[in-house]
Amino acid sequence: MGVLLLGVGFLLFTGVSTLDTLRSAIVVGIQAFAGVFLWRTLRRSAGVVETTGMGLALGTSMAVVSGLLVQLLLGQRWGWLLPAAIAMTVYVTGVVRRRGSPVRAAIQRTPLDRATFLGLVAAAIVGLGTVLPNVWNYPLTWTGMWGRYHPDMLFFESLSTSLAKLGPLDSIFSPDAAVRYHWLVYAWAGQVAQAADTGPFVVLTRVLPFVAVSGAVLVGIAWARRLSTVLWVPTLAVALLITGGYVGATYGAIFNFDSPSQSLTTLWLLALTFAISIHLSETMSDRWSRLTLATTAVIGLLAFVVAGGKISSGAVAAAAVLWLAFIGIVRRAAWRGRVLTIAAVVVVAVIVGYLLVVSGSADPGGLKLGNLVNRASSIQGMNPIAGRIGIVLGTLLLALAISARWAGLLWFLGNKERRWEPVTQLGVGLALAGVGTVLLVSGGMNDTWFALAASAPLAVISAAGAGDAWQRFAAHRWAVLFCCVGAAVVFFVVIALIWGTGSSGGNIWVSTWRWAGPLVGVVGAALIGLLVARRFGGESRQTWFAATVIILVLIAAFGRLLGVGTGLVGVQPGFNADAFGPMVSFTSAKDNTAVREWSSDQQDAANLLRESAAAEDLIATNVTFSPFVPALTGLPTFVSGIMYQAPYGRPAGVPVLLERERQSWAFIDQPNAESAGPLCEAGVSFIWVDPTRTQTRSWAPFAEEIFTRPSVTVLRVNETACSALNSGRP
Repeated sequence: MGVLLLGVGFLLFTGVSTLDTLRSAIVVGIQAFAGVFLWRTLRRSAGVVETTGMGLALGTSMAVVSGLLVQLLLGQRWGWLLPAAIAMTVYVTGVVRRRGSPVRAAIQRTPLDRATFLGLVAAAIVGLGTVLPNVWNYPLTWTGMWGRYHPDMLFFESLSTSLAKLGPLDSIFSPDAAVRYHWLVYAWAGQVAQAADTGPFVVLTRVLPFVAVSGAVLVGIAWARRLSTVLWVPTLAVALLITGGYVGATYGAIFNFDSPSQSLTTLWLLALTFAISIHLSETMSDRWSRLTLATTAVIGLLAFVVAGGKISSGAVAAAAVLWLAFIGIVRRAAWRGRVLTIAAVVVVAVIVGYLLVVSGSADPGGLKLGNLVNRASSIQGMNPIAGRIGIVLGTLLLALAISARWAGLLWFLGNKERRWEPVTQLGVGLALAGVGTVLLVSGGMNDTWFALAASAPLAVISAAGAGDAWQRFAAHRWAVLFCCVGAAVVFFVVIALIWGTGSSGGNIWVSTWRWAGPLVGVVGAALIGLLVARRFGGESRQTWFAATVIILVLIAAFGRLLGVGTGLVGVQPGFNADAFGPMVSFTSAKDNTAVREWSSDQQDAANLLRESAAAEDLIATNVTFSPFVPALTGLPTFVSGIMYQAPYGRPAGVPVLLERERQSWAFIDQPNAESAGPLCEAGVSFIWVDPTRTQTRSWAPFAEEIFTRPSVTVLRVNETACSALNSGRP
């Protein structure tokens, strides 16, 4: 209930209307109830923090899957309610039979310890502190022009509406098309938006970030508390999840609100890995026979939504459990039977998710194995020298920057008692998948999505490892922590200076010195760790290693702040010929302009269509490259969003898109019986015209103006004229 009230306050504070806020809270609350009931059934000993976090993860997962199934099988949009209806039926039946609510009582009896409470306070402060600045980029209303929306957000909003209204077998961008993209997160966003009847962008820029961050930090706190008894470990886990980043490199923010799929899939992946660690723990061995089928089914569900929500996250999850299964077999671990079952379920679920949601697009994604062109290190300017050797060195340094964030895992690997625990080896599998892709794959920054996905569960494991290392200092622990925090702050400042803090966009030293950032962090942590070990723990290698791990993890806790507000993430100058291939347009569309800003007049035009048009009304437009029109109106278009529909649609659909674009522009530029024919035949009801793209100002008798402003004209198609044209056709 506390999370729900906090969410209501957040939505109201960030400009969401009271009605949209209440309806959104009710929809998400209903979904969460189903997830809470399911997890409480499986884990009656779970505390309120764990239950709420897993409830959000499972509730959203079950809602989106059931919603899509009901829509596909029955053509209805109420499917998201089905899990909650089943849970409520079982719950009420149990209450009547037992004359009480054991679930509710169990939750109320679970107290919050100090470590959990501190983690929650940190989550509220830094979580809201991270989400709120994002709101500035995404206002819901304004006067005049606004251009801070990420261009992809128009696609995400359109896709969400498309999936909720039309299902996955049709497309809002063009009739009888389909979008082959990891769209499961957007299906959830669209279902919530439709159920709550919210305005455009409310769910994607307000509801989804809050749900993703809240659920993820709750799962992270519960998992960290399970792994460690150290007071500050849950707080550090929260910091690594929200403010954390790489040590000496950027693009390490786990919650990237320009990518809603990354944010919500982070919650799902955390829930998946947490469920796997719980299922494989020794404490569950006495209940194995009773919980195996239900828990395995939950793991399979989470694996499916992870893959359908972000395929890179699904690949990381599959690789991690395969590694865990390999270790279980080699070590003949007591849990090897369970992990083999889990590995099979996760791998099958990921493959099914890929085949049903992602596969078959015209553009396979642009990732290339073993190619040195378009490497992430080149984009970040981390290659120390020009040429192929420089790219290889830069890639290795980037891998070091990424893996330094997970230093706490190294402590568990060095501990004989915890080295072969399932959670440690699960972390190893995640790390291998994340770093391996950075070393082997190129694709701009897309090759780092795998490491970013792995970073969420590894943040929790790394925080627990740092806490375990800290306990090695016994009586001097707090003095050691004070020194390590101070060292981490100093080294982060030095790394930030290397990257450059000036407004000119260049480094304050030499433009190629970004590569030194990871080295400063790692080498500096090792040196200060040696001094701390000598002062407080003797000269043993173990205490030196412990201090080094703690400092590295603490540096990573500030990583999201690297380069903030400076624009220092651009291409490093001087390496274009060796490091980057030419940009090639996927299609030869007539319109090649991506909409990056729009006016309040255009919003008013969209609101008019939302209020007056029927849900099935088709719109034609001369804004065909960008998904601008369906994003604002929520209505299907004859053709739009070619920049996304072409690469993410079926290959055979590209010529159809281009022909429909030609037909749309032909009528808007030269309205006559011949050019109006294809639009009338397709059943177009309205036409959205960008006046800056055409000289035409009258479309009579085929269409009449119903809204006119300098930046937009909306036309209603004359049904009588269309009927006359259609009846004249053979």
